[in-house]
Amino acid sequence: MLDFLLAWESWCRLWSQPFPLDSVELVGIDRSQPALDYARRVSVAFGREVQRWIETRQRVLHESGRDDQEWPGRAWAEQIRSAAATARWEQIDLTRAEQLARGQELARWANVIVVSYVLRELQDAGSGDNLSTVLAAAEPGTLVLLLESGTKDDAG
Repeated sequence: MLDFLLAWESWCRLWSQPFPLDSVELVGIDRSQPALDYARRVSVAFGREVQRWIETRQRVLHESGRDDQEWPGRAWAEQIRSAAATARWEQIDLTRAEQLARGQELARWANVIVVSYVLRELQDAGSGDNLSTVLAAAEPGTLVLLLESGTKDDAG
């Protein structure tokens, strides 16, 4: 997700379009602790790579006699790096009605929500409406990206 946000901001600058976000904070939820642990490791590694990219770009600009301030995407790259380093991970099972309130609480303050590979789990558990319940708590204008498998059979 953070890589998408980094690229999206660059595309907006490239095409002289407004970028709709001014900050980013990452909160990941899953019912599986091993999945959360893996996501944490990936996020930290991504943040380190963004930091390396920032440092390399600074060095190259300096070596070419150009000012680092000429890079308009630096502030956003720093925010992405920070979001990767400070991401929070919560174990929430959206198949369980008693855990929906926490999902709704998180959805209320989000301006972008990414949902991936949960529809089948919810349908199999007889909890297909739970995702709608959580997303309904989001503010109008919240961007929701729903990512599922590439085949109809896999998506349920």
